[in-house]
Amino acid sequence: MPLSLAGGDVIIAIGDIMASLPKTQEDTLVYHAGVQWAKVASAFFRNGTVPKWGPGALQAGEQAFAAVATPVIAGWPALGAAFMAYAAVAMVPGGTVPVALSAPPVPPVFLELETMGAMPDHRSGATALFKALYAWAKTGTVIGPLPWE
Repeated sequence: MPLSLAGGDVIIAIGDIMASLPKTQEDTLVYHAGVQWAKVASAFFRNGTVPKWGPGALQAGEQAFAAVATPVIAGWPALGAAFMAYAAVAMVPGGTVPVALSAPPVPPVFLELETMGAMPDHRSGATALFKALYAWAKTGTVIGPLPWE
């Protein structure tokens, strides 16, 4: 499936985050937002077809995302940096087929997410995030003839 069709997976992954938000003080102590949001990144990137992201690359990307995002994501710039770390780590040689010769630019500020918690349903915010991710990924700095689609 090409990245352009990953919106449904991103919506589901964000729905999982919304359902797993901490409800008690004890839950808050063990909740790691970076780990949860890393799953959103995988939901997006695993749908790429050129390049195709391998399972090892996706796992390495999730680890990089969680490390950059930390348990408490400190604002939208941190979230953008985590998406960037995911893509950079997952694209190492052997992580994609064919080998990725391009890299996404610095990601946008995800202002779409600011109002997601106040919405009765996460779908519109998740759809806006997917559109921002898709626009970001397909405008990578291409060294070879590889599209992000």
